[in-house]
Amino acid sequence: MGLLEAMNPLTATGRSNLPRTGPSGHGAALWIAIGLCLPWTQPPVLAAGPLQRRCQAMVTASDLGDTTVSLFAVDLEQEAVLVALRPDHRMIPASNMKLITTVAALALLGPSFEFTTELRLVRGATEPDSGDTIVIAGDGDPALGHPLWLAEQQDIDVEQMLDGWVERILQAGVQKVVRLVVDDRIFDRQWTHPQWPADQLNRWYAAEVGGLNIHENCLYVYPRPTEVGHSPTIVHQPYAPFISRRARNRAVTDRHDTFWVSRRHNTNDLTYFGNVGLRRTRPVKVTVHNPPLFLGRLVAGRLEAAGVPVASVEAADDQEQLARGRTLVRHVTPLTEVVRLCNKSSLNLFAEALLKRMGNKVTGAQGSWATGAAAVRTFLRDELGPAAALCQVSDGSGLSRRNRVTARLLVDLLAAAYHRDTIGPIFTNSLAIGGVDGTLRKRLADLNGTVYGKSGYINGVSALSGYLIVPDSPPPQDRGAFDPDRRQQVVAFSFLFNNIGPPVYLHEIKACQERLVGLIDEHYAQAVEPAAGSDAAN
Repeated sequence: MGLLEAMNPLTATGRSNLPRTGPSGHGAALWIAIGLCLPWTQPPVLAAGPLQRRCQAMVTASDLGDTTVSLFAVDLEQEAVLVALRPDHRMIPASNMKLITTVAALALLGPSFEFTTELRLVRGATEPDSGDTIVIAGDGDPALGHPLWLAEQQDIDVEQMLDGWVERILQAGVQKVVRLVVDDRIFDRQWTHPQWPADQLNRWYAAEVGGLNIHENCLYVYPRPTEVGHSPTIVHQPYAPFISRRARNRAVTDRHDTFWVSRRHNTNDLTYFGNVGLRRTRPVKVTVHNPPLFLGRLVAGRLEAAGVPVASVEAADDQEQLARGRTLVRHVTPLTEVVRLCNKSSLNLFAEALLKRMGNKVTGAQGSWATGAAAVRTFLRDELGPAAALCQVSDGSGLSRRNRVTARLLVDLLAAAYHRDTIGPIFTNSLAIGGVDGTLRKRLADLNGTVYGKSGYINGVSALSGYLIVPDSPPPQDRGAFDPDRRQQVVAFSFLFNNIGPPVYLHEIKACQERLVGLIDEHYAQAVEPAAGSDAAN
């Protein structure tokens, strides 16, 4: 028996001899049967070989100043550590946190899980002036009304979606609404994470998170120039007159464009600033406060415009028992699509909704950052063992600076996902493809292999983790979806960089990451046998 086989219960192919069962129940019951005490998780292993030396020399030559660097790369088929540089150093992962969130979601919720949002009608009394109740019941779906999802699936925009809702209500014969109730109680009502940067809560990537979400919980603001020196015209999507009527327009039409939008904290009071010098085709995005109530008011406004008065728009009380009524509209979004959009486009709202939904599923309580983090920590402990103790889960997206991971843990998780037949291809295909799509469409194109990965950035932090997949035969001209049935060599890697600051800049860090991937790719292109690890300590 070889060293790698002796260290763990895996077979020579890196796959478990134990039976594989589908996801169900809590984390402890999900993947525990795989026996994923991977050979590079215990004891710590230091790579020893030409690739290790080349990567270390390249990092040294890059002159990254005070930047903290942590690298780990493993050949999953050969079970060989290729690169190890401080792999157990606890690092801020930025958006690489989404790798943990999405793998955990596929396992804890199950690949067949669907988010469901319903628009329901509860009939009132028979008197002509009694009126009816409309209930919008949420499941935490982050894709509801999201422009990317609507365009892909239905080729419509949010206005057409909401108009469709109103049409269904009118077809049901509703003439008066006494209550429009948003039932968002699947999640708590802590809209933003306490560790998110307070000065960035207006930005789209810090959108509030609710049990009901709409249009990425952002208002798209389109300024239209008028005459020089005069106020520009402002157009919103979705159309929200209850916001535009209160907005203050301090912007001015001028030759140069410096337009921006401010939203007063915990309100939807907007102020427009700067100059508008051109007709924008891309909007300025500003987050909205209290997304469930925002959605309710959008629907109410459209009903009133159609001649149906709405007496009140309100959130369901914590203990309120709402009648089921009749379902007029049912929106379903598969988890697999939420994971794909989350990873390829690095959508923070999607990751946070997944985290809170896991918290609800595992604990039975309202989804929250606390319950979601607890669910993910338990999952990691059950799947990766003691190494998971080095992971600190603060949020799901990586926007919080209190997340901590190690490069080794991320590689272990990538390996676990890859070897899990029920989620491996789903997860891998959710990642951005180097030179093709997502956040890596302009990176990592000129390789023999294909990178399926996740980038990450917050101030002072840059990360790149994923798979480098090198086919045994020449790669096709068009890179695309991962094919698990094709013979190929697979490297899981995680390159984490913290404490980045002048005189070192982000583009230099990204270039270093890409050179590291290039060295590994070249290593396989030259058909050099991967170097096996030794027992030396880090």
